[in-house]
Amino acid sequence: ILTRGPNVPGIVQSLDARWPELVPFNVTNLPSFPVHVLPAALRDWVAAESHATQTPPDLAGLLALATASACIARNVMVELPGWREPTNLFVAVLLAPGNRKSAVFADATKPLREVEAALIEESRPIVARARSERRQKEARLKRLEKIASEKVGNEAAEAQREAGNLAEELALEPEPADPRLIVDGATPEAVAVLLGCQRGRIASMAVEGGVFDLMAGLYSKNGVANFDVFLKGHAGDDLIDDRVTRGSTRVERIAVTCAYAVQPV
Repeated sequence: ILTRGPNVPGIVQSLDARWPELVPFNVTNLPSFPVHVLPAALRDWVAAESHATQTPPDLAGLLALATASACIARNVMVELPGWREPTNLFVAVLLAPGNRKSAVFADATKPLREVEAALIEESRPIVARARSERRQKEARLKRLEKIASEKVGNEAAEAQREAGNLAEELALEPEPADPRLIVDGATPEAVAVLLGCQRGRIASMAVEGGVFDLMAGLYSKNGVANFDVFLKGHAGDDLIDDRVTRGSTRVERIAVTCAYAVQPV
């Protein structure tokens, strides 16, 4: 390395700057997963799951933390002086094939999937009734609008007034939707739609890495990567998504939890 002398302007001197020992990119020396810092119930489960499946505790530990974070996302914030952080995690565990990733993933996410199934079953008749009532209102609105545009006099005025009131009522009612907690292999556009009808939070959890291809624009018409919804969902930003084909989606403080168990490749 050549440098200008500190006391003599214009004089260039040589310094002995030997390279440190090179560290290969394919060699890592990571610390062991800190199972001991987990709460007792979670610590015991991670230890038992790791022993039963003969897998590293990192796999069960990270997936368990992601599942727990999906349960409190958007409802709990970590706050320090001058700093606030959402509690939804982004987790990707890398293991070579044949290491029982799928088994541990299924066990770690099972409680969340069971809750989701119970919520869907419980709300099924309520959602069906709400959808039926909305379709009836929409059909009535079309009839009123047709009368208002074709008739004259008091009949048209009355139809116009009723149509306006019904349109306002429909605008204030959310679209009926089945409750969802987890999505697997959805495009970023589908995640944005789900956030709009699931009160601003969703968990993207998969045991394969196909979701990264979707983020990279696998099904995009122009092949452009689209991961804005995940970036905003990590930071807790507002989602404002205006698309011609599916209308506008606006949700405050969205929370997207990500948990993937994939092969290194």
